[in-house]
Amino acid sequence: MKGIIECRKMKTVTKELIRNYNIPENLINVDNEKKRIEVAPWVLEKISKQLPYKCFIVEEYPTADRLEVERIRLK
Repeated sequence: MKGIIECRKMKTVTKELIRNYNIPENLINVDNEKKRIEVAPWVLEKISKQLPYKCFIVEEYPTADRLEVERIRLK
């Protein structure tokens, strides 16, 4: 399971999240292939209400294509 944030300016938003919410860089990642920011789910659950972006907790199969099997919207 992982937290995801859907937004357009992924790199800018990632830098803002790291700076404003003190998220360690090893708990956040830009996924250019799926066009989203991936965040540790426990971190995203704490901050999602403060963010103006669509936030979800997703579960994916651990395969090469990372098939998404569940998506729960936060907020």
